[in-house]
Amino acid sequence: MNKKCSGCPNVLKNIALLNCSKRRDKYHYSCLNFNREDYLELSKSIKDSWICPLCRSKEPKGDNNNTPVRTHATLTQESDECFSQNNITLRSKKSNCNCVSSEHIRDIIREELQNLVFCNKTILELSPSPQPLSVVDPAHHPLNFSLPFRSYSKLDHNNNIKLKFHEADYDNIIKELNSTDWEKNLKLELAFWNSDDIDDLIDLAMDPPTLPVYS
Repeated sequence: MNKKCSGCPNVLKNIALLNCSKRRDKYHYSCLNFNREDYLELSKSIKDSWICPLCRSKEPKGDNNNTPVRTHATLTQESDECFSQNNITLRSKKSNCNCVSSEHIRDIIREELQNLVFCNKTILELSPSPQPLSVVDPAHHPLNFSLPFRSYSKLDHNNNIKLKFHEADYDNIIKELNSTDWEKNLKLELAFWNSDDIDDLIDLAMDPPTLPVYS
């Protein structure tokens, strides 16, 4: 009965083979990655003591007596690298929380109010006292003006068109504007914006002074 090669399903037909010294299994030399020249160079003692890869893998591994001893610095460096990699692997992802504390919000409000106080105080101090509206000449009031029309070839309109408001509507506007006590409002504005304590300014903003109500 022809025996098959332990490395392939083909039948062994020649004597160019290797026998395992432990299991007595037979192999084609080509199945063991040998070429013919390498096989012919093997001595008889090597062939008789040859062990197949399967049996070789089952042999107990040797100890580490011949392993070079590594220095403490090398071990420390590898330990640090391992620790760093573990940190990278196990570190939880930072949350994208954009929460702002109440103190930070208060600081923002405080800064904005300080800027607003400075700007409004400057405007109020530099603003001239307005001329009473009762002395304004209606003829020169900005509500009365002339709007020149552009000249179009197709529309033979070359005259200026003057726009006027109804006299009754104009009188009502003047009365409403004159009813505002400007000086009183200016004093309230200055008292409001001259406050040095921003916290009191916030409270004052929450409870502003009562201004006249016009019907």
